[in-house]
Amino acid sequence: MIRAVLIVLVLAVVLVAASENRQDLVMAKVLFGLRTPPFSLGLLILVCFAAGAGAIALWVVPAWLRASLLARRQRRQIEELERQLVADTAEPAAEPPTGARHDIPEPPWPT
Repeated sequence: MIRAVLIVLVLAVVLVAASENRQDLVMAKVLFGLRTPPFSLGLLILVCFAAGAGAIALWVVPAWLRASLLARRQRRQIEELERQLVADTAEPAAEPPTGARHDIPEPPWPT
């Protein structure tokens, strides 16, 4: 929830800054001393914000997907193990032999 509030707050600040600077025109120097035609400072602010948001998304989304896939895989493994546990407890357990041990041979004389 805090993240959503912070995102809305930052987006509001960027939009206000872009709308306040619509009339100001700037020219950017690019490689080898070339200049761009004049454009709105608000447009520059919005493009920079969008580029930063896109870079962050490319950085965060793969890790989030990997984590959610791992969580799903582990959840399925837990469910399968729980099913096996329930199936094992539902079967009647073999009762251990009672009385004398069966691996000791009977003596040759009558008892």
